Amino acid sequence: MHNAAHREGVLMLTSLLILFVTMAMIALQKLPGFHHNRPTGALTGAVLMLLTGELTLDRALAAIDLRTLGLLFGLMVLVVYLEEAGAFTAIGTRIVRLGRGPALMWSVLLASGVLAALFMNDTICLLLAPLILTTCRQQGIDPVPALLALILGANVGSLMLPIGNPQQAFIAMHSDISFTDYAHQMLPIGLACLVITGLMLHLAHRPQAQTAVAAEKAPSAAIDRSLLWRSCLVLAAMLAAMLTGASMTLAALTAAAAMLLLGRRPPEQMLARINWPLLLMFSGLFVVMAGVRDSGLAEAAFNWLAPLLHGSPARSVFGLGLFTLVGSNLVSNVPFVMLAAQWIPSYTHVQQAWLVLAAASTLAGNLTLVGSVAALIVAEQAERHGQLIRFGRFAAVGVPVTLATTLLALTWLYAAG
Repeated sequence: MHNAAHREGVLMLTSLLILFVTMAMIALQKLPGFHHNRPTGALTGAVLMLLTGELTLDRALAAIDLRTLGLLFGLMVLVVYLEEAGAFTAIGTRIVRLGRGPALMWSVLLASGVLAALFMNDTICLLLAPLILTTCRQQGIDPVPALLALILGANVGSLMLPIGNPQQAFIAMHSDISFTDYAHQMLPIGLACLVITGLMLHLAHRPQAQTAVAAEKAPSAAIDRSLLWRSCLVLAAMLAAMLTGASMTLAALTAAAAMLLLGRRPPEQMLARINWPLLLMFSGLFVVMAGVRDSGLAEAAFNWLAPLLHGSPARSVFGLGLFTLVGSNLVSNVPFVMLAAQWIPSYTHVQQAWLVLAAASTLAGNLTLVGSVAALIVAEQAERHGQLIRFGRFAAVGVPVTLATTLLALTWLYAAG
C-alpha cells in the first residue's frame, strides 16, 4: 500500500514537472542557449513523457486525436486555396478602403470577427495584418487601433462557430454538441461580444491627428476568379454538410480532397503551405495531457478544485468560467482546454459546461498581448514594419474587453440554462 502510494506520488510529481517544462517552453519561446517555438515545446514534453516511462509508445499514439487533427488539416487546405485565389487580399483591400479612424477600426473588427469564425483566428490575423499596416502607413495614421481591432475581433469572432479556433475544434470533437447546436448557442453571444468590443475600442481610441508619411505601393488584389469560384463552392458544400449533421472532420477532409483534385495547382506546392507546426504542437500536447491524466494529477487537481467549480448553477457557470479565464492565461488556452475537458462530464449540465469552457477559453485570449497566438502573430508582423504594440497599450483595452465580454457570455449561458 505504501509503495503504491509512493509510486503514485512520484508519477504525479514527474508529470507535473514535465507539464511545467512544456508550458514554459510554449509560453516563453526564448530560453538562453536555445532556439525553439511552441511545437518544439509540445514535442519536447511528449518525448519526456515517453522517456520517463509516464506513457508507452502505443498509449501515446492512441492519445493523438486524429479527428481534431483531420478537421484542422482540412480547414487549412481550404484556406490555402482561398489565399491562392486572392480572396483574402481582395477582402482586406475592401475593408481598409472603407475609411480611416473609427470607420476603419469598425470595419476591421467586424470583418475579422466574421472571417475568423469561418477560417480560424490565427489565419485571419496572419493574412490581414500586413495589409492593414501598409494601408495605415499610406494614410498616415496610427495603425495600432486597427491592429487591436484585428486581434480582438478575430478572437471574439472565432467564438461563433466550432471551427473558429483550435480549442473550439477540440471541444467540437469531444462533446456531443452538433455544429448547428453550437452555432445556435454561440452566434448571438459572439455578435453581442463583437459589438461590446467595438464600443470599448471606439471609446479608447478617439480619432487622432493625421501625420504625413511616405507613400507605399498598395498590395495587389489580383484574383483568380476560376479558383475562387471553385473554392467558394467547396466551402459552401462543407458548411452545408456540417449544418446538416455530417461529421465535421469528414466534411473538412472531403473539402480538402476536392480542392487538391480541382484546384489546378501542384498539390505538393499547396501542401507545403499548410501550418504543419500547429498540427505537430497539437499532437505533442495530446501526448503530454494523456500523461498528466494517466498519472492521476488531473484528477487530484480537479478534486481539490471541485468545491470552487461545482455546487449551485451559478457556481458551475461562473466558477468554471473564471477558472478557465485564469488557467488559459497561465498555461495557454489550448492545453488548458485539453486538461479541463476530462472534468466536464462531471457537471450536471454537460452541454452548458462545454460551452462555458469554449467561451471563456476563447475570450481569455484578449486579456494580454501574450494571451493568444493571434495577438503574437500581429505583434510580430507589426514589429517587422517598425511598429510596436506595447504591452500596456494592449492591456488597457484588452483587460476591460475580456472582462466585459466574458461576463456577458457567462451570464448569457447561465440564463439559457
